[in-house]
Amino acid sequence: MARDRPAPPRAPRRRRAPEEAREELLVAADRLLAARGPEDVGLADVAREVGVTHGLVTHYFGTYAGLVREVFVRRNRLAAATILEQIDAARESGDVLALQRFAVAYVTDPHRVRLFLWLRLHDADRPRGAGEGGGLLRALVDVLAHELPALAGAGAPVPERATIELLVLLTLSAGHGWAIGKETWLRGLGLTPGPELDAAFQQLLLDALALVARARAPG
Repeated sequence: MARDRPAPPRAPRRRRAPEEAREELLVAADRLLAARGPEDVGLADVAREVGVTHGLVTHYFGTYAGLVREVFVRRNRLAAATILEQIDAARESGDVLALQRFAVAYVTDPHRVRLFLWLRLHDADRPRGAGEGGGLLRALVDVLAHELPALAGAGAPVPERATIELLVLLTLSAGHGWAIGKETWLRGLGLTPGPELDAAFQQLLLDALALVARARAPG
């Protein structure tokens, strides 16, 4: 774990309900991790940010790895809730583009991928599958398998569940690879990383996923 660096004065302490305190700690930790990365944040930094004792953070999360894991899980849950909302919207409008763009932007987010990699390397006490959204991933595939026939429209070919699983895995693999390696690869091509190339890659991934889905759809 990284050393705790000097920081601004501790926020004023106030009484909080347990769930409120836990959520506030997760929000603060997410903010610090996004700004500085998991290698450069500690439990004391998060406690200082919220205005609680170091011991209270330990009480809720045990270890620093436990805290990072819960931040990651919370991010996945919020993303899953957004996807469900966008599925509802797409069911009404017939337009799934916003849903697709959100999913691709989420899996290519460098901050999310950085947390994922840090947990793989440092979360030795992680129960199998914890912190990586395995249960949420299965639930997402369940929802997509159920909703795609309606979203695709009457008579449109719909991929089978096995293909949906592979499309989700392809999205994750390509998105994570882009987030991890894009700066090195782009500079090797003489290109400068930036939002325009991010958008171009995301669109290319969306196009590739659509081609694969059509090619593997029954009939």
